[in-house]
Amino acid sequence: ADLGVYALFLGWHGEAEARSAAFLVLIVLQWAVAFSIRGEVSFFKLFKVKNKVFFCALIAAFILQVAMILSPFREILHLSTIHADSWVACLLAVLLVIFSLETHKFIGRKIKKND
Repeated sequence: ADLGVYALFLGWHGEAEARSAAFLVLIVLQWAVAFSIRGEVSFFKLFKVKNKVFFCALIAAFILQVAMILSPFREILHLSTIHADSWVACLLAVLLVIFSLETHKFIGRKIKKND
């Protein structure tokens, strides 16, 4: 998904925004994986689990992510600001991966249930 986003954005907005979009997708995918591997239950049910340290770390990571993209610190990583349509495309790429993870877990639960 990350390389696909980079290739797509390279044609749309150029290398700087493609790099920024790939960075955004890579980080957000890691958050999704962190939620997904916490158990066999659905990704969306994991938001109900009370783990304050995990959620505080996730919020801190989100703040750092936004700060890196929207602040002057982005120059350190050679990032650029991301257009609104790019945010939507990044979100769709992440949702596609989450859907794939959820489908895999759903099938795994059905197979385990039938054994």
